[in-house]
Amino acid sequence: MKKKITIYLIAIVTIINISSLATIIYLNLQQEKMVNIIGLPPTEEMRTKRFQQMKEKLNLTPLQVEEFEILRYEFHSRLDSLDGKAQKLRQDMIEEIWKNDYDSEEIENLLSRFGGIQNETQRWVVCYLHRFKKLLSPEQAEIFHSIVSEHFTGLRKNPGLGRMPMNQEEYK
Repeated sequence: MKKKITIYLIAIVTIINISSLATIIYLNLQQEKMVNIIGLPPTEEMRTKRFQQMKEKLNLTPLQVEEFEILRYEFHSRLDSLDGKAQKLRQDMIEEIWKNDYDSEEIENLLSRFGGIQNETQRWVVCYLHRFKKLLSPEQAEIFHSIVSEHFTGLRKNPGLGRMPMNQEEYK
């Protein structure tokens, strides 16, 4: 009887441990999804990993890598600045909403400013993509188009080219 109970206890402890481990792994893999859901920018590690994958997919020359590094730095510096401004406006909107004397005109003003930041962000993305594309060969540009199309729309122009991993679970 004791042997049977011991076997059951070992089985239960094993199941609990496996469940705990699976939960930890699942939560770790969900981190980037949550980052994307709540609108936080990717980490520098994620950006670097994406660029490494991009270099491999496009088979960039050393000169292209050097030029793209300059573009990336300029692009991310500007976007980080805009993200900071957007985050400040989000906080200002929340504070305004929670005031007892809610000012709808101020909220509209903040929303308008936030829209301006979003527009400027999109302009920078378009400019960056255009500048990046100009440095590519026609073959590289075609692959880049597929990667960008999938990343921004979720659609694959040419499924045979594979896809660029854009989430954390594929970095590991």
